Amino acid sequence: MEFMNYEDLWFWEGDITGNYSVRSGYRRLGGDLAPSSPVWSRLWNLKIPPNWKNFMWRALSNILPTLDNLVKKRVDIVNVCPACGLVEENVMHVLCSCPFASLIWNCSQLPFPQFNGENFLFWAELWLGGVSALDCESKGKMCGLLHGIWSARNSAVWSNVLPTPTALCSRLLSSWAAWKVHGAGTGESQRAPVMHANNDQRGVACYVDAAFHDSNRQPTYGFMVLEEDGSYIAAANGPLVCPYDPVMAEAMAVTEALSWLKNNGYW
Repeated sequence: MEFMNYEDLWFWEGDITGNYSVRSGYRRLGGDLAPSSPVWSRLWNLKIPPNWKNFMWRALSNILPTLDNLVKKRVDIVNVCPACGLVEENVMHVLCSCPFASLIWNCSQLPFPQFNGENFLFWAELWLGGVSALDCESKGKMCGLLHGIWSARNSAVWSNVLPTPTALCSRLLSSWAAWKVHGAGTGESQRAPVMHANNDQRGVACYVDAAFHDSNRQPTYGFMVLEEDGSYIAAANGPLVCPYDPVMAEAMAVTEALSWLKNNGYW
């Protein structure tokens, strides 16, 4: 037998060059999960908060830590929906068919495609796929509502508390309005948390942040104003009055900083 005198090499079959990249790995994974579904491209093109996109990707891939998925991973728990306590939990139940989720969908007045099945990806194709007649705003709000339902479910698991459907829908509208104003634009508006202003042709920089503290999730803000050369001018912080919504808290923190800059002649 004749042996070839070649050294063994690693070769990634997902790219013509044989070199692995995150992009080629993502494309390979996406193709394996949904080779013919138009949902993925529609999802990535939606102008919605990144955490909503991440959540939708996990839900469509069925990798959320729902109780049925935890049981599959041999976690020793009883699979009973934490929201309704009536049936076993899976991603389709907790987000769509659970009585608690149904109340939220009714309260939101958003479209709710009917689907008799347990496949969340197939259900999402009805409104997020290529044949859907819904506009981008309706699709974005539906993604936000699904994220809100999942967050409420987590509150039931960890805090034994469920928000009312009215409160959850109001939170969705507030988050969507804040995102449209502060997060969905292009250019300078997406470079937060740094804002620039001029005072007698003198540049300053304002660094803004918001956070939730303690088990009560008390929202607070803080900002620091620096000279153009980086020297300190002022700093302030304080409490906020808003629901547990990171996007909303960030928007209100920016408002507090802008008010201070205006009142002190920097705007």
